[in-house]
Formats: sequence, C-alpha cells, structure tokens
Amino acid sequence: MTGIFPPSKPDWSNIDIIHRGVLPARSYFFLYSNEADALTADLDLSCSIKLSGTWKFYHSSSPFEVPSGFEDPSFDTSQWGDIRVPGHWQLQGYGKPHYSNVNFIMPVDSPNVPFDSNQTGTYIRKFTVPKDFVDQQLRLRFEGVDSAFHVHINGIEILRI
Repeated sequence: MTGIFPPSKPDWSNIDIIHRGVLPARSYFFLYSNEADALTADLDLSCSIKLSGTWKFYHSSSPFEVPSGFEDPSFDTSQWGDIRVPGHWQLQGYGKPHYSNVNFIMPVDSPNVPFDSNQTGTYIRKFTVPKDFVDQQLRLRFEGVDSAFHVHINGIEILRI
C-alpha cells in the first residue's frame, strides 16, 4: 500500500465493507473452567487468551506510508517502537492528541476521509495459541477500535472492517 493511490475506493471510505467478516452483535461473557473460578470474576482465570500488553507499533501520517509487506510473519519490526494495548497511541508519544467540542479534526464528508492526513497505526503481536486451545473455535474481540482496520494472521488477511 505504501505510496500507491488505491485503484478503488479505500476501505476507510467504503461504507459497504462495514462489519465484513464479523459475527452478529450479541452480549458476550467469559468462560471459566469451573464455578469457583467464575465466581472470582478474575479474567486471568478465564478460558481466554488475552492479547493485551506490549505490541510492536509503527505510526504513519497516512495509510499510504504503512510499510509494505508488514503482514508477512518474517517482517522485521526491530526498528519499530513498542506500545501498550489497550491504549491510545496519542497518549503514548505517537501523533498528537486532538480534542474539540466544536470542530472536527478532518472535513465532514462522511464516509470519505482525507487521503493525505489520516493517521494510521500498524500493530504487530506474535503469540502462540496454547495447546489446550488448538481444537477450539477462536474469536478475536476488538473493544476499542473506532475506525477501519484489517487483521492478518500468519500473513493471511482474515478481517477487514
């Protein structure tokens, strides 16, 4: 994607891709191995894999500056910074925070977003699925993403919202 103008409407401006690949909305809960663990409400005892923590991070002023090939599992992120997830990149030294109760930070032309000034964060996290999860259905839950995003696992795009 680096520096190349897209041949079609980009995802961040394409209302037709909203919620592509996602499950229908529903309430959710955490599973526990036994009643005693569930009664503690301690998420560390739940039957889930938490991906919160330190991720590799690259900040770009637009999606066109995202490093090409970053989704490849062998991509070198040694020069990238670290970021805490969950968290706001603007509060961790990337980009600049913007709060306004009057003006929007970009022109209001929904769903169109400017091509040249559209901060983009690229996150990478390597992890291994524990053996006791291998034969289970796994679901990713994103509870703080408020814009378009893509998810790749082992170099394969699995989600585009």
